[in-house]
Amino acid sequence: MLTLLTFSICRLVGLGYAIRPDTVLEQNKSSLNRTHTVVASPSLSLLENMPPDIVSHLLDSLASNPGGLVPNTFLWIHYGDSEIRSLGDEEGIASNLEGSNFDLCIHDLMSAAATGADWTDGNRVSHRVWQAIGGFFMKSNPGLSSIFAKFLARTHGIRKFTLYDQFYFPVGTALAKGGWVHAAQAGQRPIILIGPEFFKKLKCMLNPVMHFQVSLPWHGCGEVHRLAPEVIRYSNENFPKQTVLIVIAASAVGKITAYQAFKELWHKDIVIEVGASLDAFAGVADRDYNHDLTRFCRESKPWMEPETCNRICTDIHPGIPCQVCH
Repeated sequence: MLTLLTFSICRLVGLGYAIRPDTVLEQNKSSLNRTHTVVASPSLSLLENMPPDIVSHLLDSLASNPGGLVPNTFLWIHYGDSEIRSLGDEEGIASNLEGSNFDLCIHDLMSAAATGADWTDGNRVSHRVWQAIGGFFMKSNPGLSSIFAKFLARTHGIRKFTLYDQFYFPVGTALAKGGWVHAAQAGQRPIILIGPEFFKKLKCMLNPVMHFQVSLPWHGCGEVHRLAPEVIRYSNENFPKQTVLIVIAASAVGKITAYQAFKELWHKDIVIEVGASLDAFAGVADRDYNHDLTRFCRESKPWMEPETCNRICTDIHPGIPCQVCH
């Protein structure tokens, strides 16, 4: 039996494992070299290797046909411990680090996002949907593993998406090639940014065409009902013949909005749900893996927001100035 790997930030582009879906999909998915297998019942022990070149395929797709439409669009959503808990929580009592409450409305919409059960075309486009579950949380927390196993059992037969033991889609670093930021630049992708107020500080890094702000903590599904239609309308009206990169970070609201937006925009847009992977670039050290902001100065000084850069990065790569963005 394969074991779940302990997470580290270096593992973002490494191998992952997938919980096999319930049905074989017959559609041609050769462009992503992805196959599906029938299994008798869902279990955490049914793991398979994610093809090691999948991330590079997705990055190539993001960079392809600069300024135009991408043929192989995709959605990437990651799920952490609070989201895993919400998937198995049928009482509406889960919450996250920001203090947002995952009520039953969030539970229902999150379950739909993780399974595709409410998407009529879900099977047809499932090869474009990448659900990254933080398996390392379950390895260290048997209770969480039990919750997730119950979710798998409850959704057996209706899940259209593969659930992978992965986490963040690789951001990359400013001073080296690789990651979705460089790929988006190569593809000349307009970026729609959805996230907290401090995401305004990511202008130097992403230069978004629009920032939809999400207030944290949030309560209930109101933000989802507001955000998803606004994002869909903005992309269709302003970029009807261009692939937009929609970058989202707003806990469960972000994951649900990412899914709902992709349901309507999959024919042209790419959606990446990024969690807290961008926080350090905005000068926010709120996770164990980003508490040392000087590391981000060493790797990505040109992407650091100006105030943080001038405060802690000036002695690092002195030949590289801190950026000025307005």
